[in-house]
Amino acid sequence: MAHHSRSNGSLNYNGNGATATLPNERSRRPAAAPIDDTPSYWVEHLATFAVGKQFGLEWPSDGIRKLKQMEKNSAIWAQPMVLRLRPSMVSVEDENGELVEQFPMELVADPTAHLSTDPRDVYNNILLFVVREDRRNEH
Repeated sequence: MAHHSRSNGSLNYNGNGATATLPNERSRRPAAAPIDDTPSYWVEHLATFAVGKQFGLEWPSDGIRKLKQMEKNSAIWAQPMVLRLRPSMVSVEDENGELVEQFPMELVADPTAHLSTDPRDVYNNILLFVVREDRRNEH
């Protein structure tokens, strides 16, 4: 999941896609009432796209490049979401708490922070991570 923030964020690479988001001023407000003490963060969802060698997207830096290309084509718009980190799952929920995406924690890999001090860099504070393809159900 890709989250961009003026203060913190993340980018998520999924075996089938990647999601980008950026936290905003609302990221300082409490998340929708958590059922438990699950760490929850307000972010702004930016994009979801396929990743893999066939797409030329293998590394977190490739995801930043893809986001910048999408931005040039006005293909990015921010959607407020909540990123929740559960013991066995990472989930993304809309403002009403409805599940949008979720990934088994064991498939999340390669967390990488993209930080930039360049004032022209819109994506100056993003956390990127890869979600590996789930092959457990393949025969």
